[in-house]
Amino acid sequence: MGTLKGAYEAGKTLHGGSAQLLILRDHCSRQCNHKEMLFNSQAIARSWHQTKKVIGDTWNHATKLAGQFDHGMRVGRKLLSAVVPMFDSLGATHHLKPLMSGIKAYDQGRSDVMYGYNNVLKHYQRMKRQVPEVDL
Repeated sequence: MGTLKGAYEAGKTLHGGSAQLLILRDHCSRQCNHKEMLFNSQAIARSWHQTKKVIGDTWNHATKLAGQFDHGMRVGRKLLSAVVPMFDSLGATHHLKPLMSGIKAYDQGRSDVMYGYNNVLKHYQRMKRQVPEVDL
């Protein structure tokens, strides 16, 4: 079992297949006399591409979720405005006060989030314009 295949088979049977990478690296370092570069340009490019993809997917998912939540709040606001006359005629408008204050708090929070969203987009566009080499 002096060959690489024999060493691989022995490592596979002893360690359940986990020795493959270690044996191949050991083989290359003894016989091939080349060093692996930890950070090469291809690895950095792949990492940058993967990072952009994860951030972009997360951003798209979050904005879609926020849009769906906002749509639900708009429907709820319309429904509430439709039932207000009924509560008025029954004299039970005090039941609507917590809902109205909740909607007011949502509107304030939404405006704060939209300010942050526009701020992020402004900075993103500025970086994209000033540093085109980064390929944002």
